Amino acid sequence: MFASREIALALGTGAAVLKGGPGARSWVLASALADGADAVTLVTAVRTGRAAGLAGYAAAAGAVAAVGAALWYAATRR
Repeated sequence: MFASREIALALGTGAAVLKGGPGARSWVLASALADGADAVTLVTAVRTGRAAGLAGYAAAAGAVAAVGAALWYAATRR
């Protein structure tokens, strides 16, 4: 469902972080925004019966953890 966007964001973010520089922060924040949207979408899907409960909530928790990690990275790197 989210595979192509996730792969593109992961590759772009990984390359930017490894290269360093000011562009890395923008990539990480864009990735956090997408992960946040994924979390909201997954929880909504579970609540409306379009996704399995435990698996959907587990995936949403993973997305929230990724948002937290991205925000931590963005806040600690200047």
